[in-house]
Amino acid sequence: HIHAFFYIAVLLVVFSGMAAKGLVPALEGPLLWILVLAMVVQVFRSIRQVYRQSWSMTTFKVFFGGFIYFFVLVMALAVNAVATLAFS
Repeated sequence: HIHAFFYIAVLLVVFSGMAAKGLVPALEGPLLWILVLAMVVQVFRSIRQVYRQSWSMTTFKVFFGGFIYFFVLVMALAVNAVATLAFS
């Protein structure tokens, strides 16, 4: 569920940034930071709610899991880029 939430939230952040850039450019930066912070807080709260562990263990899980998720995502993108270039 976190993976699906992350993709929907990223779409929301991108589209909100585009809308803010066209309507009120001065709010684009703060709006993006608020939305990204809300994403991180929501993931943290969901992990804390599901596993019902201490704040320190939840923080460790969020950072460690986020690092692993980011690493796997970068590796998948790299493999995809190499495969695209190799088979084009």
